[in-house]
Amino acid sequence: MEIESEPGRGTTFVIRLPIQPAATTASMPVVAPDFLTRKLRVLVVDDAPLVRAITEEFLTSDGHTVEAVATGAIALARLADGGFDVVITDKAMPDMNGEQLAVAIHRSASGVPVILMTGFGDIMKAAGEMPPHVRAILSKPFTTSTLRTALAKVLPLQ
Repeated sequence: MEIESEPGRGTTFVIRLPIQPAATTASMPVVAPDFLTRKLRVLVVDDAPLVRAITEEFLTSDGHTVEAVATGAIALARLADGGFDVVITDKAMPDMNGEQLAVAIHRSASGVPVILMTGFGDIMKAAGEMPPHVRAILSKPFTTSTLRTALAKVLPLQ
């Protein structure tokens, strides 16, 4: 999703959705049914309100409890209270980007896994890039299926 805005000229929203062939059972990601029954407490961090809202909707539709915040500083304050199972953060944010937030979370010794959301996820994965203290990369735009797969990758089944 891209947003361009100029005073006096207006705002343009460009939303790109992937076109995928109809999914077959064989091509669907395999996620253990036990994982889908586990309810998580998730902290979503993204400076874009629409991305926060969509991510929150995907997660709450699976029964997870979500807190969505706009900055890394707010996220760190919420994490200090404890109780989160995972953090899903945008890569490109002002003041503190997602990679910096992952390092700060690691330094806090909370042990909370971090999933990094980015429009460059496919490029990063192809290049073998994995930022320090990030357990999974979630390529934007994502689906509920790819979000579930990322969660399954970073969280043990219980």
